[in-house]
Amino acid sequence: LLSSITQTGNLTTYYSNNFSSTIGTGVLSGSAIHNTNNGLIRLTNFSDPAVAELGGFTIPASGVTSDSYQMNFDIQSASNALGTYADGISYSFADDADATASTPNAEHGSGSKLVVSFDEYGTAGGAGSPGIRIIYGGAISDPAETIGGVVLAYANNTSWVASSGFVPVQVDINQQGMLNLTVNGTAVFTNVQLPASYLSADKSSWKHVFKARTGGVTANHRIDNVIIKQSSGASSYNSSVSATTTYYVT
Repeated sequence: LLSSITQTGNLTTYYSNNFSSTIGTGVLSGSAIHNTNNGLIRLTNFSDPAVAELGGFTIPASGVTSDSYQMNFDIQSASNALGTYADGISYSFADDADATASTPNAEHGSGSKLVVSFDEYGTAGGAGSPGIRIIYGGAISDPAETIGGVVLAYANNTSWVASSGFVPVQVDINQQGMLNLTVNGTAVFTNVQLPASYLSADKSSWKHVFKARTGGVTANHRIDNVIIKQSSGASSYNSSVSATTTYYVT
């Protein structure tokens, strides 16, 4: 057997791009395009009459497991003078996240692990109502407002919708699996505990996936300035291990 040790220590950058010239190792899918004139990724485009679109952007897995992460990215939901906005945008971190899948709804993420959902369309007070959610354990369409099941946190925050410019988002996950989310400099969620399955998971094959969609109502969904950081200390012990062994990394 070979023993694999989770990377620990200081955060270092795995992926960083302002999209001024290239998308690097990222992969576009569906309606997504790389706009080099403005230096951004446009996932969906406003259209009148409405045209349903699904756009995705995938950053491949790093190949290592780390005990802490920081994801920074800017999002924008904008339209023309009609002032319509739908349906939303999401960030997913999972081995089975799929930027091309039409279900669950793109604004509610993808895969069976972590989702940060930015839902801008729906009826307040019901399933799939507008706001921001932390989801873990399986993305689902139209999740409830109430916390429970795969919904770990919900806030009826739509401050990022109809923004004249990009809104910065920061996701921090520490060594204890506590997640903090900041949107436009404001703390939306603090110390949301991810389940034990996250802490024990081999995250070496987990991808970073952004998705957005439109339907009967449309909007321009864009991302920019994506920076993915992960802890980068000792990574592996490549010697034969014949029995259960505990290692301490300092």
